[in-house]
Amino acid sequence: MVKDRIQERSIKIGDHDIYLAQESELPEKSAFVGRENELMMCRIAWGLDENYRFRNKKDLNNLSFRLYGEPGMGKNELVYELVRQIRKNNGELKELPFYSMVGHDEMAPEDMVLAVVPTESSGHSQVRMVLRASPLATAILNGGIFFFDELNRLPERALAPLAPALDGRGMLFSASSGIWLEPAGNALPFRFCCALNPSVGSDLPGYIDQRTLPKIEVKYPGHIGLLELLRSQLTADLSAENEYENSCEEVKKQRIAELSQHLEIMLEMLKNRGDTPSVRQGLIIIRLARALFREKKGGLDFSNCLKKAFGACVF
Repeated sequence: MVKDRIQERSIKIGDHDIYLAQESELPEKSAFVGRENELMMCRIAWGLDENYRFRNKKDLNNLSFRLYGEPGMGKNELVYELVRQIRKNNGELKELPFYSMVGHDEMAPEDMVLAVVPTESSGHSQVRMVLRASPLATAILNGGIFFFDELNRLPERALAPLAPALDGRGMLFSASSGIWLEPAGNALPFRFCCALNPSVGSDLPGYIDQRTLPKIEVKYPGHIGLLELLRSQLTADLSAENEYENSCEEVKKQRIAELSQHLEIMLEMLKNRGDTPSVRQGLIIIRLARALFREKKGGLDFSNCLKKAFGACVF
């Protein structure tokens, strides 16, 4: 059954009722370590001080930074951590909305602004058409943080509406309805960022390229950096296991020591193989290896389990 949009949030612009997009779900906090330089660049671009507080909440001259790098390196997680820190350290903005979109090559300009969509009228079976704001338009109208993932997968015509949104005006134009969308007088701060995957999509046109600066590269963190990230996440994994939680302190120490040993073996294997897996690949590899090791089938030691995991995950 189509949800009745009368119950959703809406605003009125002229004679038009515009229904707003729902917020995007922010993943629960994972173990975030490293990436200090990248996080610092993101923070500075958005006009945040060292405590992640807004220096000027209404400043439209903040920078709409761009993250770029191969898949699985942690671009999205950087944005999520930035949002968490902003909410944590800005008391009155602890529920600052977060919106996101993922680009694809079928997107049209109106997907970026306002879409005309059918909905059921309240108490009637008759279908009527309403204007529905995109997540980007909603973030501009009411304020909030907006993250556009895979921006370079959009066709160039779909990128055109971004120009007035990112050049200091902070506005969007809907060509189909002839409506300019701009921040309400009591709007919260608006911040924009995006992520690009260089292995897919195309180069951004110049007018968008210059509006999404600075470019912040998120690359392979090095073997030691990768192992720090894995240690943090795997320690969190251990803490979530019932078997670990219900164990005595001595057993917990043994499990932590075993984890450290497994990471040392992985470090040596990375050095010998010359592989540079993504953070996501690295996490899958060691989780798979540890699961194989727990099975104890075929008498495999952890090194052999790790070799099998590398073979299954790195090509």
